[in-house]
Amino acid sequence: MSGSPSADSDSYGQGERVAADGSFELYNLLPDRYGVVVSGLPPGFYIKSIRVGETDITYSGFELKDGPPARIDVLVSPKAATVSGVAQIPDSDKTAAGATVVLVPNEKERAQIAEFYHQATTDQFGRFEFKSVVPGDYKVYAWENVEATAWMDPEFMKPLEGMGESVTVEESDRASVQVNLIPAESAKDKAATAGKGR
Repeated sequence: MSGSPSADSDSYGQGERVAADGSFELYNLLPDRYGVVVSGLPPGFYIKSIRVGETDITYSGFELKDGPPARIDVLVSPKAATVSGVAQIPDSDKTAAGATVVLVPNEKERAQIAEFYHQATTDQFGRFEFKSVVPGDYKVYAWENVEATAWMDPEFMKPLEGMGESVTVEESDRASVQVNLIPAESAKDKAATAGKGR
């Protein structure tokens, strides 16, 4: 993928399947900055680290200049976490069916990498579940109505920080959280207020 593995990376290089021995090769890459994205992992697995030589490039990507880069090593762990819970309508005992729930990473280096976010829609009982979660610190948000990927915009999220529920997971954890629904009008009002403050 051209560019660092971030939300702003919209130019992709070729993808290659991993061989039976775990190796892969990418060909005809032009000098540029690249990130490595791995897809198709089995449920419960996550990317623990990506290294070029002695350098960890999991979040930063790497610069490809003249000549081939050092070997890229991708470390995969079968000990991903699971986060589940219920979205609740504020000031009531009712749950929120059909809400959009998003697991948002707190760490700055992960915030611009789409693969660290998880999205789900609550079922008829307001329940949701995120599988294959990378260990770390997150907040869970539930919206009645929200534009897709808006949660990756720091300006949109800033006024909503107090409306999410914090959760921290280690390897193999199964965490549960209850989160209040953000009504559509409330989200619009806070976004408008944030816009005026710029």
